[in-house]
Amino acid sequence: SEAFSLQLRRSSLMRISYREGRWIFIRWE
Repeated sequence: SEAFSLQLRRSSLMRISYREGRWIFIRWE
């Protein structure tokens, strides 16, 4: 299975990645 990532557009670009049953939040401006 391959990890999938969700991209949400808000005040700043936020990326949510799900790997090995763990949520990873990455924020950058």
